[in-house]
Amino acid sequence: MSDANRPHSAAESRLPMAPTSAPPVTAVSPPPAPGAIRPSTFVATRPLAALSDDDLLRRLAEILAPSRRVETDLVLHIAEVDERRLYAREAFPSMFAYCTQALHLSESEAYLASPWPEPRASTR
Repeated sequence: MSDANRPHSAAESRLPMAPTSAPPVTAVSPPPAPGAIRPSTFVATRPLAALSDDDLLRRLAEILAPSRRVETDLVLHIAEVDERRLYAREAFPSMFAYCTQALHLSESEAYLASPWPEPRASTR
């Protein structure tokens, strides 16, 4: 009887299988959105010190553009949550408290992000 046709014992069926020659499976990142910047890839393939002054300034402006869009969207969402007073539904006394405690923004970030910041205590 050939090895391929012989029955396997219970002990043999529990043995780990030999590795196959198939290539390993690697995670594939989705393609970046048009205009998206991957700084870690950029830095790894071309150190910032190697950039000319003009290229460095251009890249900085390119990186800021999507950041500003995200920040604008964040402020609009915070304003809508504030207008609907959804922070109260989540048991927070104010939007500022919701931003700092639920969203874990720093006090400075919460103050700047809020369309109607809470008045700060006087430092006099």
